[in-house]
Amino acid sequence: MSRDQRIPWHALLGQALADALNGLPYNVSTEEELALRSQRLDVLIIEGFG
Repeated sequence: MSRDQRIPWHALLGQALADALNGLPYNVSTEEELALRSQRLDVLIIEGFG
């Protein structure tokens, strides 16, 4: 399978989680850069306050 034909599973997972957590005090973010050296986190769920 070529790079152009790959299914973006991390993006689909992020969207599914965002939909599932809709209305709850959580935010879903995808492809976050969390390190000094390039290292991406595919999905990040943060509990909201307030």
